[in-house]
Amino acid sequence: MTWLRRRHLVYALLAISVVGLFGLVLLPVGNLLWRVVTWFHWAGQRLGIPKSVTPTWYEAGLNIVLFAVPTILALLLWPWVRRWVWVVLAFFVSLTIEQIQGLFLPRSKEVIDVLANTSGALLGIAIVSIITQPRTNYLFPATGHPESADDRRHPRGYR
Repeated sequence: MTWLRRRHLVYALLAISVVGLFGLVLLPVGNLLWRVVTWFHWAGQRLGIPKSVTPTWYEAGLNIVLFAVPTILALLLWPWVRRWVWVVLAFFVSLTIEQIQGLFLPRSKEVIDVLANTSGALLGIAIVSIITQPRTNYLFPATGHPESADDRRHPRGYR
């Protein structure tokens, strides 16, 4: 796959995730979303997750994922934009969404959702930072390995 095709694919995935995000948060589907959250809670308990992890925790987790994915894709498309800008943008978009939900939709506005969404942006930044960092061999750097002197005597480092 060429570089341009990959870029177009990331644009398409970003568009799908943003449309999905706004569809989930701006449509009056609160009851349906709560059913999904309770299903995740039920499935988690069947898998052995403690009962102390309530559906509210699952809802927060889904909010984190909801903002992590577009942040990852945006960082891959626009790596020159400073990372703190994405966090600020996620905070204000989340705040706006919660205001719209509280004023115009039959849904509640919650501070925990703003925190979870902003945390999702931070998680996305952390994932991209880990994925895109240069690979370094910390155990055996090229000049610090005890056997590096022997490798110079052998062509291509063969023994």
